[in-house]
Amino acid sequence: ALLLSYAGIALVFVHDAELSILKPLVQGGFYISIGAAVLNNLKINWNEILNHIPNDSLFLETDDSDVTIDLIYERIAKVKKLSIQMLQNQISENVSQVFNIKS
Repeated sequence: ALLLSYAGIALVFVHDAELSILKPLVQGGFYISIGAAVLNNLKINWNEILNHIPNDSLFLETDDSDVTIDLIYERIAKVKKLSIQMLQNQISENVSQVFNIKS
């Protein structure tokens, strides 16, 4: 995991996830960013991990691979039982919140 702090807000980039590590981060108000590992790392129970990350604490990214963001959205939307549009709207709200972007 990689920790980035921006304007007092902490964001954790997750490549290998353990629930015992993520739970206290989420409880501490950290935002969690998930990338291509959700598609490629089959050693991790992503259903369990993703269901412990509140939607309003979630970011998606492709910084660690050549995978398209669409594939990551599809996988996470399926696990979280959301439409892709609902997930996109939530991620957009999260970005606006963290980076203080007015719509």
